[in-house]
Amino acid sequence: DPDLNDPPESGGGGGGGVEPDAAVVAAVASMGFSENAGKRAAIATNNAGAEEAVNWVMGHMDDPDLNDPPESGGGGGGGVEPDAAVVAAVASMGFSENAGKRAAIATNNAGAEEAVNWVMGHMDDPDLNDP
Repeated sequence: DPDLNDPPESGGGGGGGVEPDAAVVAAVASMGFSENAGKRAAIATNNAGAEEAVNWVMGHMDDPDLNDPPESGGGGGGGVEPDAAVVAAVASMGFSENAGKRAAIATNNAGAEEAVNWVMGHMDDPDLNDP
C-alpha cells in the first residue's frame, strides 16, 4: 500500500508499483531536490517526465516524508544504513549526528560533500535533528 498522498490521475498503477526512471530522478535532483524526492515524484507521476516530476515536488514541499525513501513494493528490510564516515564528516562541520545520518540516508551514502549539501538544503526542516 503506497503512502503517496496524491496518486497519479492517469491510473494504471499495477500492484507491484512503479520503479522510478533514473533520468527523471536525476532531472529532479539537478534542480536541487533530494534524490528521494525525485524517486517519489517519478513514482507518483508514473515517470511522465522531468517537468511533471518537478511540478509534483513543488506541490508537495510541505510533505513531511518528501525526502524519505519511497515505499518499495517489497524489497528487503531496513533500507540504507548511514555510512559512519559520511555521518562523521557532516558532524565535523558542526551539524548534529542525526542530521548527518539523515543526510547520509537521503543521499544513499554518496559522500560527505553531497551529505553536507543535503543538510544545507534542509536547514529549515523541523525534523532535521530528530533521530
